[in-house]
Order: sequence, then C-alpha cells, then structure tokens
Amino acid sequence: MQPTDLEAVWTINQANTPAVGSLDLEALGRVVEQSRVALVVEQGSEILGFVICMAPDSTYSSPNFLFFTKRYARFLYIDRVAVKDSARGKGLGRGLYEALLEQSADPLTCEVNTVPLNQSSLDFHAKLGFQAVGEGQAKGYTVRYLMRRVSAGQGARPPGR
Repeated sequence: MQPTDLEAVWTINQANTPAVGSLDLEALGRVVEQSRVALVVEQGSEILGFVICMAPDSTYSSPNFLFFTKRYARFLYIDRVAVKDSARGKGLGRGLYEALLEQSADPLTCEVNTVPLNQSSLDFHAKLGFQAVGEGQAKGYTVRYLMRRVSAGQGARPPGR
C-alpha cells in the first residue's frame, strides 16, 4: 500500500461497514502508519481490495487487538480486510490471505462480528483453517476471535509493507 492508495482504500473500507469499522480518512492513515503489513490488490490502476495487519508490538489500542496481545506473544492481527463489492467472488480475499501466509511465520488472528452476524466472513475464515479462540464485545458488537496457525513451509519471509 502506498500513501496515494489511502483514499481508494478508505472508500472500500466505508463501503464495507459494519463488517469493518467505519473510520475517517485521517484515522485510517494512522492505522496504516501503525501497521506491520498493509497490502492492496489492484487491477490496472484500480484498487479492488486491501488488508491491514498489526504486530504485537504495535501501539494500536483496538480492544479486539488487545485481546490477542494479552494472550499471545507472536501473531499478525488482521485489523481490516475488504474487497470492492464489484470484485467479490473472484478470489481476491483469499489471495490477500495467501500473501499474508507467505510473508508471516506468525499465526494470523482476527475477529468477526457475530452480532450483527457476518456469516459469510465466518464461513470464509473457516474454509481457510481459522479456529475460534474466544468471544468478546466491543463498541456494541459481539465478535468471535479467530486464529490460523501457520503450517510448516509457510512464513519463509518476514512481513513487510
């Protein structure tokens, strides 16, 4: 992700609320600055999706991120991932996750809303091998905390932007 991508990423983020939390453009910029990994998927010059992840040493203070920092020393927290509505069903989300698995030797973690229910995200994560490690509430939502441990042979390269 480049600084010039931020506005397009913000537009995709906002179109995907409440599955991902709403942020203003400035707050999204701060999230990207705190991230360990921030990737976009493009077709030509059009950004179709993105993923933003935090490492345990981040100063990020999301209650969902803090759930993992209190329990695990090593992980890569998927703070937000979204794909343009017009690009869904083309494997872009899976591709973003595969890129994370190639870059990180640490388990991937995230949360998915259960109230309001985001069944498509729960199903997506289950297909990718994520397992429930807890439940919680934050900002009026109920969430399920998920983790995908890295398989042998994955995680050959350190995470990067």
